[in-house]
Amino acid sequence: MSKLYINLFQELLKSTKIEFTDFKSYIIKKKLKSTIIFCDKKLKDLLPFLNECSNNVFYISGGEKVKSLKNVNIILNIFHKYEINRGHEIICVGGGSLLDLLGFCCSIWHRGLNLILVPTTLLAMTDASIGGKNAINFKNYKNLIGTIYFPTKILIDLKFLNTLKKKQIKDGLSEIIKHGLLKSKRLVTDLIDKKLNFNTIKDVLFKSISIKCKIITKDPCERKERFLLNFGHTLGHSIEKTFRVSHGLSVFNGMFYETIFNVSFIGGINQSVVEVLKELKCKYNYKLFSKEEITKKVIDKLKYDKKIIEKEINLPIVYDVGKSKIIKVNAKKYIQEMEKFFQFNN
Repeated sequence: MSKLYINLFQELLKSTKIEFTDFKSYIIKKKLKSTIIFCDKKLKDLLPFLNECSNNVFYISGGEKVKSLKNVNIILNIFHKYEINRGHEIICVGGGSLLDLLGFCCSIWHRGLNLILVPTTLLAMTDASIGGKNAINFKNYKNLIGTIYFPTKILIDLKFLNTLKKKQIKDGLSEIIKHGLLKSKRLVTDLIDKKLNFNTIKDVLFKSISIKCKIITKDPCERKERFLLNFGHTLGHSIEKTFRVSHGLSVFNGMFYETIFNVSFIGGINQSVVEVLKELKCKYNYKLFSKEEITKKVIDKLKYDKKIIEKEINLPIVYDVGKSKIIKVNAKKYIQEMEKFFQFNN
């Protein structure tokens, strides 16, 4: 059964094509008769050719707030009005939140539509667009409602990176750093030693995507190996929701504090992991929240972590640079010890 399960999802993964391409050329050459395009509002003036090529372009505001049941209803009503079926193709152009929303809607309409993702941020290119995870938020908790559904194609146009602010590049780098810490010392070394420019970003992005694809191929539905990709996200998601800061910054803080905490709580972690995180923090000027700023409200949110199964949390551990594993720990004890770590439980 397990072999059949793996083979089945490997075939699904093969059906997703990842292309580094020029998006404008792709759209101009493509016949868009049965294509619906959803695009981030912020990109409307940058992509005038969309309206020139298609009458079915919908502009939606991006950002974390777009991932709501209200917006799911809006999208599904558009699908209904335009009689969208499996013969249609949906193209989504935007950052991770918009890709999440459209991925979720496409996965549940007619049990799956043809979906092409065009990530426009570094974070979306290396993370949100890769792996088939689609989710919306519910009652102030991140990604509680979701599906795993793979797009037919992912188009990566690096020219979109020229539209990003430095802060947005750093957001994407945090996920690339995560992939390196999990599986590739060489990638981490590149991030430390090389000066970032267009060519080096393309190189580290390609390596990062390759790492994530290998993990997902082994475990597409997050039964074991894929839990590694949640490194930094246990605490990171709580920080993101509490302080309303970016996903990338939150994940970097999560990786930093989870590692330091796990040195004492789990043990067996090479101090070099902490030193590398400090080095990357300095090079890319990531803001670290102080231990005093991490409130009990942040820790209390951990009880809703999706990695908790039957009172145990599947914890991703980086025990050396480029080496990682999953361990199971008692969720209640983990949260209690983390409260002690942040020194506000007395």
